[in-house]
Amino acid sequence: MNAAPPRWLARGTRTQVALYFVLLLFSVMSPFVAVEYIVLQHWPLNDYFAFWSFSKFIHAYPASSIYDNPMLEHLQNSLHGVVFPYLYHPAMMLLIWPLATVPYGVGLVACLCLGLLGYVVSIGLADRNEAAIVAALVAPSTLWTSLCGQTALFGAALLFGGFRLLPRQPVLAGLLFGLLTYKPQLAFLVPIALVAGRQWRCLFSMGVCAALFMLASVAAYGVAVWGAWLHDLPALARTVSNNMLVLYPLMVTVTSNLLAFGMPAADADMVQLVVALAACASVCWCARSGAGMLCAAAVAIATFLTTPYAFGYDLPLLTGAVIVVATDRYKRSGSFAFWEIMVLLAGFLLPFCTAFFRISSVLVMALLWLVVRQVRACTTNTQPRPAIPIAMEFA
Repeated sequence: MNAAPPRWLARGTRTQVALYFVLLLFSVMSPFVAVEYIVLQHWPLNDYFAFWSFSKFIHAYPASSIYDNPMLEHLQNSLHGVVFPYLYHPAMMLLIWPLATVPYGVGLVACLCLGLLGYVVSIGLADRNEAAIVAALVAPSTLWTSLCGQTALFGAALLFGGFRLLPRQPVLAGLLFGLLTYKPQLAFLVPIALVAGRQWRCLFSMGVCAALFMLASVAAYGVAVWGAWLHDLPALARTVSNNMLVLYPLMVTVTSNLLAFGMPAADADMVQLVVALAACASVCWCARSGAGMLCAAAVAIATFLTTPYAFGYDLPLLTGAVIVVATDRYKRSGSFAFWEIMVLLAGFLLPFCTAFFRISSVLVMALLWLVVRQVRACTTNTQPRPAIPIAMEFA
């Protein structure tokens, strides 16, 4: 009879040595890469300029005119000559409005620090998980998002923070989820998970917050801004669709992967729908099982399987899920199979391996399968067969 393959104890010495090595490596590499990028790429002119210029536009012109691309481009050209179309719904204007009131550099640094603080608190600080905090700080996805000047750290903080508050403060959790609708594609799976988990108070709170979010934008900018958005929505969709061949190398989705291999767009959309339904079913099962933060991990991972538009700078969601999965295994004094270690490590390293974006959906599916197995093991009080290390908790 064949012996079972050796396993890595989550609290074992070699697991901790491997973890410390990875964290030490990226504690050195991430600052080095950041400095090199800043020097060579003339940082801080990045995507934050888009949000800053949008805020400048709102202060100078009627908000509904922001969907008039020639007007927006004229203002952006006068500021720096870099053009970004406004692709967000009107409620997003409430969040970016203050940016024009502070100097560019101050606003950029403040947004990065606030996003990083929220991300670290939701991932590790709430549990006093020192290794998780370090992993979140030095992760390649954190570096990428920060250098891009994007908002993914806020999104990850709202998602994981909401699920962390859900058992004790469902109303407050709903408020965080409601704010997450600033990017609807990131919040899409949350109400599905709440319905499956029968979290009615949180669901109601999320709905109220999202509704107030939209009503506040109407009160601030008038109903015309929503009419302008609805009128311009088909043009925005065409803009994104027409640029998919340029954008897909930067995306981590099923659609982008299939287009990269030459599949016709119509067929890619059909496959995307089938995968999205399977991902939704997995999230529902995890939510019904009362999986806690593992459910948050499932939602974060499945987001990259349900939306056709998720970029590399959105990967803090995936990194957060990797940290949550490994931390949960550590808390339960479980063990890791080697393939689980490889899957989790690949998920952590993905932003440094953009060449693998073409097959990233395979890795995302493997991560979701790992979470489903772990939830099943927790609910049946059995030890899962595969597993891996990456974040530990220290009292």
